[in-house]
Amino acid sequence: MGMSTHLSQEKNLRNRLDLVTGSGFIRNVVHPSVVADQSRSVEISDRCKTAVVQDTGTGRVTVSYRFGDRIEAFGKLYSDELGHYGSDVTHQLWSEGFGRGSEYRVSEPLAFLPERQFLLLRTVPGRPLMDFLGDDGPELCEHVRRAARWLIHLHRAPLRIGEPDTLWESLKLMRILHRITKASARAPVHRRQMIEMVRALADRGERISDESPLVLTHGRYHYEHVFVDGSAVSVIDFDRVRPSDPAKDIAEFVSLLRHRTFKRTGSVEKAEAPTRAFLEEYLSVFPEYAENLPVYWGASLLMTVFHYVKKSSAAREDVRRRLEFYESEFELAISNRLVSGI
Repeated sequence: MGMSTHLSQEKNLRNRLDLVTGSGFIRNVVHPSVVADQSRSVEISDRCKTAVVQDTGTGRVTVSYRFGDRIEAFGKLYSDELGHYGSDVTHQLWSEGFGRGSEYRVSEPLAFLPERQFLLLRTVPGRPLMDFLGDDGPELCEHVRRAARWLIHLHRAPLRIGEPDTLWESLKLMRILHRITKASARAPVHRRQMIEMVRALADRGERISDESPLVLTHGRYHYEHVFVDGSAVSVIDFDRVRPSDPAKDIAEFVSLLRHRTFKRTGSVEKAEAPTRAFLEEYLSVFPEYAENLPVYWGASLLMTVFHYVKKSSAAREDVRRRLEFYESEFELAISNRLVSGI
């Protein structure tokens, strides 16, 4: 991408952000969608506070809208047609068992402006599961079990939205190959170590089922997207929902739960009980969906480790320590010890 193209895209994004955070847009679009009592609309734009809460660097930006003392809604500004897809998926889920009154919820879709590629969603209730990671005690395990039940509810849904994943796409094999190339160039001393992990995944992949189940999957099911409160579990971010192997969602949740705990505490010990709780809860309903879990879990770990190595500016000893953790996790995933013990 040339410098002039990049600057042009940055300017375009800034103009679009200025629009969706401007007083006129808030008064005419956001406030009527969020607040039922329109009598409160007088000078509402002056009392609404906006903030960019996520910028992926790909042109997709999330903006929060705070009315009074709480955030009422989030707006997702897309740079591509994915906005249409995210809007369609969220509307279908909301109307097909994941809406108000359900124990298992999604964000309530409030408005979609196709000409702006802008999706407005009501804030979900509860605390993010991320807040609890690394804690001791039964509370985290219970929240994780509820997250497993939400996923069961999704995988049971008769909906089929989007084109089915191919095995190549769902395992992200192209991205794994790209990342190991970059990682090997960055840290050649660890090249053999990383290549051996790829070989082990390939060996395990030879046993993958030719008749993998196909269900509606979230695509990015992990702690950042799960919120819990006393009456419901809510999940956000449906841009990557597709029919795929359910093992993909299970692997992503478990892998990132353990990785985040390691980063927070320096150990994976406090993730052991929540990992087992999640797997026990999910596999009590769908034990057959774990057949391909070792391959998906292993692939998820390779994506993480190669990304870390290629981006790392840490001292060699820190890289070595982190790689030891990843190798240990990878061996646990490929061996399927956790699942076979349940």
